[in-house]
Amino acid sequence: MLEIGQGRRLVAMLAAVATSSAPLFVGMSHLFLTEAFQLLGTALFIYLLSRADKLPPALILSQLLLATLYTLVAKASAPAYTVILGLAVLSTAIRTGWRQRAWGWGDRRVLLNCLAASVLTPLVLLWYHRNLDSVLTPFLKFRAGNASGPWGKSDTVLGALQYWLDTACTSFFRLPVLFLYLVRVICGVSWSRKETSGRNARDENALVRRFTTVCAVQIVVALLFLSWNTVRLDRLLLPLWPCFAVLVAVSALATSKPILAKSMFALFAVQFAVVFGSVFGVPSLEPHASWYVDVLVRETTQVRAI
Repeated sequence: MLEIGQGRRLVAMLAAVATSSAPLFVGMSHLFLTEAFQLLGTALFIYLLSRADKLPPALILSQLLLATLYTLVAKASAPAYTVILGLAVLSTAIRTGWRQRAWGWGDRRVLLNCLAASVLTPLVLLWYHRNLDSVLTPFLKFRAGNASGPWGKSDTVLGALQYWLDTACTSFFRLPVLFLYLVRVICGVSWSRKETSGRNARDENALVRRFTTVCAVQIVVALLFLSWNTVRLDRLLLPLWPCFAVLVAVSALATSKPILAKSMFALFAVQFAVVFGSVFGVPSLEPHASWYVDVLVRETTQVRAI
């Protein structure tokens, strides 16, 4: 986030506190390790995107291959959360290599990455070859319009998309925080229109626009993928949270006025305190934004009783 925020520590701190304050993130911290692995994979792709035009292209490409293998090992559906990010990293690295005419294939780090990939790639391909039917069956059986199964609901793609949008809002934000955050974003956009003028200002915001566009498209693609399936488990949204966190952080760059970023940081710091305080019963807020927070509250209450 320091790269995206052009060295502004407050933007990186905003991304960190927004990530750690999300009710779903907090609730899932003790449950379902697979989604946490997927979240890490999404974060790796975002990191590579932030460094794609600064590191040697060969190093980025080799790391992209390892990150792809990691996400495939984490879960079969992981590419739905990283495909747009991966394509953006790939295109940026190739464009940088052609422009600089120096790829850096002789770098020792690249050789080590390629060696690791040469070991992991056959293993991953072999696993998917042996388990391809088991991987594809859930996607085909529970697609939109078919039987819903025990954890879903039979619905149209548009109906499911509305569900996932509503669930994303309540899983990542307390509703008062979401409302105040949107108000601050609107204020920031109105200020930026008055401040932004000339080519230099547009060039300075090129990185921010690119990250915003890529993360927004990735969110849309992942939500459409989830909507195509009848399964409705809000934990499936967790791997998308790094993309939402990037959008939250870059929204603080909409204006040069530091008060906007500071107010956003304070807003999510309050959410952090409320969610974690709720987990430990100080204060006890009901109902919670996420079912997984309820699970944590019950576990904490049982431990305190013991």
